[in-house]
Amino acid sequence: MIRFDVFVLFITCFCGNIEAISQGSALTVCYFSNWAIFRPGIGRYSLDDIPGGLCTHVLYAFVGFSEKSPLKITEMKPADDVNPNGLRKFSELRNRFPSTKLLVSVGGWGQDSSVFSTMVSSAENRRQFCNSVVSLLNAFELDGFNFQWLWPGHASRGGTTNDKANFALLLKELSDAFELDGHDRELTVTAPIEEFRLNEGYAVTDVCRYVDYIYLTAYELRGPWNNFTDVHTPMQGRSFESEAFKHFNVMDGVSLWTQRGCPVGKLVLGVTTQGITYTLKAYNENGLGAPINGPGEMGEFTKSAGYMSYYEICKRIQDGWKVRRDGTGKVPFITKNDQWIGYDDIESLKLKVNLVRQRGLAGAMIYALDMDDYRGLCGQRYPITEFISAEMKKIPAASNYDITFGIDRESYDDEK
Repeated sequence: MIRFDVFVLFITCFCGNIEAISQGSALTVCYFSNWAIFRPGIGRYSLDDIPGGLCTHVLYAFVGFSEKSPLKITEMKPADDVNPNGLRKFSELRNRFPSTKLLVSVGGWGQDSSVFSTMVSSAENRRQFCNSVVSLLNAFELDGFNFQWLWPGHASRGGTTNDKANFALLLKELSDAFELDGHDRELTVTAPIEEFRLNEGYAVTDVCRYVDYIYLTAYELRGPWNNFTDVHTPMQGRSFESEAFKHFNVMDGVSLWTQRGCPVGKLVLGVTTQGITYTLKAYNENGLGAPINGPGEMGEFTKSAGYMSYYEICKRIQDGWKVRRDGTGKVPFITKNDQWIGYDDIESLKLKVNLVRQRGLAGAMIYALDMDDYRGLCGQRYPITEFISAEMKKIPAASNYDITFGIDRESYDDEK
């Protein structure tokens, strides 16, 4: 039996004679980290390393707020971009990859959230920001803009209770500015899947109305900050979890956005090429939920406490670290002595690809290119990016029907 609300949407779609735009395939969105050029030796990743034919979209992370005019976007975050022509070189990728869309992203962990809060707090502030974004995109002939605000409304990072409404207003005004400018640019938001973060900062219906795509960060759902070991991209809830963590998983996170009114055809599932690391309190307590002393040892090249690239993880597997899997969460983890790392591999990513296919999502987002095994240290170059890209090419592009009405194909099929 078809649900009444689905039936009404079906009739509306039929009577309106909306034409599906199903040509092409699902999206493969790839993040480029402009600070990866500072990594030592083979860890150094530059614009020249970006592969062709794998990504439908490449995001330059990150541009930032101008120190001289803090309501405006500047070309780059100087601390993260050693080359003052970095964004110009990024724009020149279109000469190599003419069919790839090039977007810039603002935000990230290093961007103080209070700057966003100030910018969105008044109509005049938002107007200055929108004008600066349009000017930047025109100057470099780029295809779109992405927000990775961590996180609107979150007090510990400088957010305010007004961020939720003001962010939605900003997205509407920037969308209007893009339309007025007339270059058919994309407006996207990278957003969390945890319910409390949505409650704090995201007016989901409005956000999804004004942007082209939402990139869901379905990773880093667990970490050393929780004081116990766990994989950070579990597909579903596990029986041992407390009530606070029961819905912090990939499937429930996607459902949360659709339940709150976001069309599935605007949702892009984020996957990651990095693992989360822990140092155990005791060697013999090394399963899921084991007590820890803190983050794991830093990778040789990424040198970040609590995180490690896939190319550093795969070398540890080759060196004999023990590989186990979370049977319910469907994600692997490795251990050796007092070190513990949760990550994704091709087997676990197959389930995430199936979720994109079954739910009718717009595609997948990879965070980030520089954390994949891009040099082929363990065999194939770009194994995760290659796999995701190949699978997305097999999935039809989201249609106007999915984008406008938000039909969950899997639910619809189940109820016929």
